[in-house]
Order: sequence, then structure tokens, then C-alpha cells
Amino acid sequence: MTRQTTTTTLFSIALCVLFTTTSAWSASKLSRRELFHAAVSGAAAGVALAVPQASNAASDIDILVEELLASKSKIQEIPDLLQAKDWEKVRSILKTPPVNKLWNLGDSQNPVLKLAKETDNVDLFELKDELAYNLQMADELTKTLL
Repeated sequence: MTRQTTTTTLFSIALCVLFTTTSAWSASKLSRRELFHAAVSGAAAGVALAVPQASNAASDIDILVEELLASKSKIQEIPDLLQAKDWEKVRSILKTPPVNKLWNLGDSQNPVLKLAKETDNVDLFELKDELAYNLQMADELTKTLL
């Protein structure tokens, strides 16, 4: 993925996450469940768009991409669990690998931060913060529903 493509992708991620978070908080009649869904959707969109195309060579970047794809697939399960009101399973997804590495275990294990360092793409640093914030909010909102 070229630097220009990565920058364009990251700009799209930032807009998606910003729109999701801002629209969720600004809507005065938004339920906690809807707010939680918006936070998770923003995080899932960020993970989906942050994953660069993998090259043929096995490398640290390939491993990070695989981890982000695994996180994305786990996060995509959450909307169905919300519909089923299965709050405990939602929290379980948020608190276990690989998703918890995006927000709960610190920078030393965060795959988005590692990818930023590996690719020298400083835009990913901001994405890491947005994802961590949205996933933390999702966890807090789910905790209040238990």
C-alpha cells in the first residue's frame, strides 16, 4: 500500500470514527444501546480500513495485519449479540484477545501502534487512540447494562 493510499484510507477512517462518535453523542434521544452500537461500529470501521494489503513475504507487518483482521471478525459479531441482549458475551469479546489488545492492554501490545511504527505512518497513531476510545466506551456502556 502506498503512502498516499494509506493516508487517504486513514483520512476515511478518521472521518468515519469522528462521525460515528459525534453523531452518537449529539443525538439527544439516543438510547445507551444505540450509543454502544455506534461506538462499536466506529471501532469496527476503523479496524477494517486500517488493514493494509499484505505482501507475499512473511513479515511483522503480515502478522499485524492478520491480528487486525481477527479483531475485525470478532468485532463484527457484536451487533448480533446486542440484538440478543447478550451483554456478557459482548464484554467477553471486548476483554479477550485479539480485541483487547486494541484498547485494554497498553501501547506495548497494541497492533495498530506496532503497525504505525513498522510502516512509519504517523496517521495510525491517531487511529489507535480513536479505536481505544470507542472500544472503551463500548465496554463501559455494556457494563452499565449488566
